[in-house]
Amino acid sequence: AAMGMVTGDFVFVGDLGRPDLLESAAGQVGIAEPSAHALWRSARKFVELPGYLQVWPAHGAGSACGKALGAIPQSTVGYEVANSPVLKLVGDEAAFVKDILSGQPEPPLYFARMKALNRDGVPPLGAVPVPPVVTDVRAHAAAWEAPGTVVVDTRPWPAFRDGHLPGALYAPLGKMLPMVVGSFVKPEEKIVLVCELARADEIVRDLVRIGYDRVIAVVAPDSMGATVGVKLETTPEMSAAEANAARGSSFILDVRGAAEYEVGHLEEAFNVAYTRLLPHIAQLPRGERIVVHCALGGRSAAATSMLRRMGFNAVNVAGGFEGWKKAGLPTAAPASSRAPALSGATAASKPSGGCCGGSCHG
Repeated sequence: AAMGMVTGDFVFVGDLGRPDLLESAAGQVGIAEPSAHALWRSARKFVELPGYLQVWPAHGAGSACGKALGAIPQSTVGYEVANSPVLKLVGDEAAFVKDILSGQPEPPLYFARMKALNRDGVPPLGAVPVPPVVTDVRAHAAAWEAPGTVVVDTRPWPAFRDGHLPGALYAPLGKMLPMVVGSFVKPEEKIVLVCELARADEIVRDLVRIGYDRVIAVVAPDSMGATVGVKLETTPEMSAAEANAARGSSFILDVRGAAEYEVGHLEEAFNVAYTRLLPHIAQLPRGERIVVHCALGGRSAAATSMLRRMGFNAVNVAGGFEGWKKAGLPTAAPASSRAPALSGATAASKPSGGCCGGSCHG
């Protein structure tokens, strides 16, 4: 008798795979709802399997392939039937479809290319790149600032904020790294990686897995000191109180997910998920300060670094929307009266009477 099943992107720990990606990420209109009904039919068969069967999913916590994937690597059919919120809805097809299609995180931009490569095949790479370690930053700085090259800095936010190579992107280690690179860097661009040397191989492999194999150099954090002879840039940051005071003279950009925005937001905020920000760049004001926030300050820090790289006067809000609420500052109550978000891969939210808007992870 079988002892387990490899469930791939079908059943995760605590969740099911999302049926909307071909539509929301790859732009295939009209695919999401039929796929959701097909998923429901499969889920009905899954719950009838023996409860002892082990479940080995393809993804875990942090993946954008579901709403709330569990952190443990495996499960059982019985555990999932008893504890997965969406599996509790298999008795009601309409409720199941509504639930599985709502509240999904906005996918990073690289998902569209990934879907095509998964279908057509991945070009052979040969070997995993082993980029050279560079200690003389000054000797290479001009080349790294040239078009077609992006510095991806994985150091902790305070270190990045207080001094980074010109035009660098903030991409913290962990689940945000592939999301940031996959949403802000073009696959054909070269990457200079600022990271601890002991983590370089792991990071390069993570980037290769999402289709970014042009890492041309690694810079250790201890090479970023003031003695390198390169003028480092800083990234401005303000408190929630300072951001509140700036509301009348600044453009407020909320880079959380649309579902987070629906629960509560600033009345005038333009809402677009940080993973979908690039397609909405033309909607952002060039001649105005942009105050960027997410929930806690992590996703907005990455978005701020990208915007400043593109020449915008962007400022990060420390502590994000949660810090804003803790400070007792004014927010818009959850409301169904605001203008609805657009559907599909280019969704952005525009509150009535305010600026246009869409989503984040920290």
